[in-house]
Amino acid sequence: MSVLVINCNHWIGYHIVNTLLNHDYLVEGIESEIEHDDLSMFFGRNSSFSFYNKEEMKRYDTCICVGDYEHMETIHADRIIMINPQKSYRKLNPDSITTLLASHLFGEWMPMTEKGYYRNQEFIAFQSNEFIENAIYIEDFSERLIHCLQSGNLPSNIEVKSEHSNGKESKENGDSIYICSSLQLEQRMTALQKQYQLIKEKNK
Repeated sequence: MSVLVINCNHWIGYHIVNTLLNHDYLVEGIESEIEHDDLSMFFGRNSSFSFYNKEEMKRYDTCICVGDYEHMETIHADRIIMINPQKSYRKLNPDSITTLLASHLFGEWMPMTEKGYYRNQEFIAFQSNEFIENAIYIEDFSERLIHCLQSGNLPSNIEVKSEHSNGKESKENGDSIYICSSLQLEQRMTALQKQYQLIKEKNK
């Protein structure tokens, strides 16, 4: 299956590309002009990854767009998955689009400090109830996204929630997906804080 990932150098896009490559997908990427291109350097040398060439006019099995992209009408894909878009894409065929609303993702390379992270300019503390009850580790989300790709029929809108959200157990309920954590939240948080300190020291 061929997959195009738009905004592949966004921290979420980076993790999605890595997960796709680990599952032996052929991946092409479009970089965001407002993000640093450092992350795309990590997978740029993988033989299963290449950067999008608009001159080739390829058709993809699936396009995954992280956030928004001004030129979506130029993309040819049998299925389009939009992750946390801010805009409406009325010109596109609604039957081919699935919107994933996953507002509580966290993971390596996200904008953060030692005490928390930023989500749409809002600071979320690691010790807050909002984080403890709703946070979804990005690699757990990316692995579940692979299952979505393998599914034949997806609803037009899916809300992605933590297994701890509202005290509900991990299950699918209508157009919502509840994601299990592969490690305890405290372990993820500690690993992130260590990485943050290493990067901070490196950049001094």
